Amino acid sequence: MRIQNTLKNGAVAMLSQLVIIITGFILRAYFINALGSEYLGLNGLFVDILSILSVTELGIGSAITFSMYKPIYENDISTVTGLMNLYRKAYRIIGTVIFGVSLLILPFIQIFIKDYTLDLNYIRFIFMMFSVNTVLSYYLGYSRIILFAKQKNYIVLLIDFILKIILTTSQILVLIYTKNFVFYLTLTITYTILSNLIVRHISFKQNPFLNDTKTRVSPEIRKKIFDSIKYLSISSVISVGVFGTDRLIISSLIGITILGIYSNYSMIIQQVQLLFVSFLNGVVASLGNLIAEGNIKKIQDIYYIYHFSYFLIASFTSIALFILLTPFIVDIWLNFDYVMSDMIVAIIVFNSYLFFMRQPVWQSQTTAGIFKQFIPFSVVEFVISLTVSIIGALQFGIVGIFAGKTIAYLVSWIGQAYILNKHVIHDHVAKIYRKQFEYLALTLLELLLCVFLLQYIDISNAVIEFIVKGTLIFIVTTIINVSIYSRTMEFNYLKNSVFNKLLKKN
Repeated sequence: MRIQNTLKNGAVAMLSQLVIIITGFILRAYFINALGSEYLGLNGLFVDILSILSVTELGIGSAITFSMYKPIYENDISTVTGLMNLYRKAYRIIGTVIFGVSLLILPFIQIFIKDYTLDLNYIRFIFMMFSVNTVLSYYLGYSRIILFAKQKNYIVLLIDFILKIILTTSQILVLIYTKNFVFYLTLTITYTILSNLIVRHISFKQNPFLNDTKTRVSPEIRKKIFDSIKYLSISSVISVGVFGTDRLIISSLIGITILGIYSNYSMIIQQVQLLFVSFLNGVVASLGNLIAEGNIKKIQDIYYIYHFSYFLIASFTSIALFILLTPFIVDIWLNFDYVMSDMIVAIIVFNSYLFFMRQPVWQSQTTAGIFKQFIPFSVVEFVISLTVSIIGALQFGIVGIFAGKTIAYLVSWIGQAYILNKHVIHDHVAKIYRKQFEYLALTLLELLLCVFLLQYIDISNAVIEFIVKGTLIFIVTTIINVSIYSRTMEFNYLKNSVFNKLLKKN
């Protein structure tokens, strides 16, 4: 049953995500045509502000979810009920706090928006609609956790998927016929209410004990949860500081229209990251068992295989994004005249490359549970990212913001890789650094070769040219990577354990 549920969760998640990505691109095109870049920038800005406010969640959901696995396995209904009651109470408090802070921000919202042309009171009203939507997700969404913990998240995904398609279709019609952003947001709020109420109904129907609102968890379990929250909360704050402030800085120091242009690039990059990270997390699920087993040689091998897997993806996606991102936005997707310079695209794509190549360290430290040891370097990353980005924005514009993130990524990765090696990998740390630089150098060489070859391709049809160039980039990176690494342990493991099995199944 566990394997079946895992397969269901994975299949539904991948299919729904792919369809949602495609419909999201279509919706974005209609959004820009109907409302323009200023609305697009406000949309991204307010999403980021509410994401920052959501840091008040402090990892409570993760801590409680983790605490539910054992009592669910043991059919300890009393403990599960107590945990759900704690979760419901915590999320209602969080929702209330977010709404209260939103009200405090409201009179000063213009501080975060440079060069706006819309009426300020209208902007404030829009921000409160975003706030209400976020608060409702906390008040109504707590019942989702029981399905997730019981490995029935495919039910939630399926409900969200169906309603998301209906929502997207409805929003496109609203944009076409009314061009009204308030109506657009009203549909979003309606989706939040309906999806959570349907999930709540199913959760309560399958788990009648959820009607018991009086049962409490034991003091021992409560203490363990709050002990976990200590480190998870720090991690949550730092994560928001590093990943959630870019658009806020752009909007307040550069301009809301520039933010709208950048959000088109960031949307594509984030979707690419989401797809591949979700895929690879399942490929290396054995790392946790190996760490528990304590076989150092196997741990090292799996880590380097994980690292190599991410290199294969990072090299191809980074080159493809650098070469094809702007042509896709301008010629295929949006016919958008406002684009980022090649230098800016290069920096944000390089940051995406670093995002992929840091995943083995991040995932391994999570699996090994060495949160405490990583915190100092995470703090350094947060301080560097925020400080350098703000100074860079004032001195060099938007380029300085992304350069600040690049510097923060690199400094933090050096320290975190050292800690991971010390506590988990137990190899020569210079080997980890050397492999990282080796992969980067090879990616740059592949990029130069692709740029040289693609300059000779000139097809009148933009879609066909995009496909041809993308295919050529994949062929070039694959041939070079296979030629160089075909005799390595990492490549042969992937070949024998993954590719051959997929071919046999087919």
